[in-house]
Amino acid sequence: MEFGEIDQRLDVAIALLIERDKMLFDANVIETSISHKLGCYLQWLFPSYDVDCEYDRLGQDGKSAEYGPDMRPDVIIHKRGPEGPNLVAIELKPDARLDPDDEVKLMELTSLQGRYRYEYGFSIGFENEDGEKRPFKHAFCDGRFRSDLYSRRRS
Repeated sequence: MEFGEIDQRLDVAIALLIERDKMLFDANVIETSISHKLGCYLQWLFPSYDVDCEYDRLGQDGKSAEYGPDMRPDVIIHKRGPEGPNLVAIELKPDARLDPDDEVKLMELTSLQGRYRYEYGFSIGFENEDGEKRPFKHAFCDGRFRSDLYSRRRS
């Protein structure tokens, strides 16, 4: 699946999250609650894939040995099982702060030489603007931050 199509579907899911679940942001709930609702919308938009939150495919020991204990992405779009494919890994923050550790995690998850080889990764945050939540995203591919993907999508 091409980046543009994935990115558009992700935009739809984020818009649904903000529209239908604004109360979760207002109530300042934990990140996992918001990730779960985003995952629900993504499952509807990616019907031929599995969408999981905090999924631990290899078991805690397998992930700890390679990357450390906190390698589970907030949301993933994939096919369950050892062969995958692994399409998207998402790290989400309900506020405007982006965690540098999340970016390192997304670089590792999308690395072509790594164990997981997700096609794309996204770091998603939300800013407050005039009392409204405004999302922003950073894309990762081939083990690195890829702002060029957005410029290609718009052209």
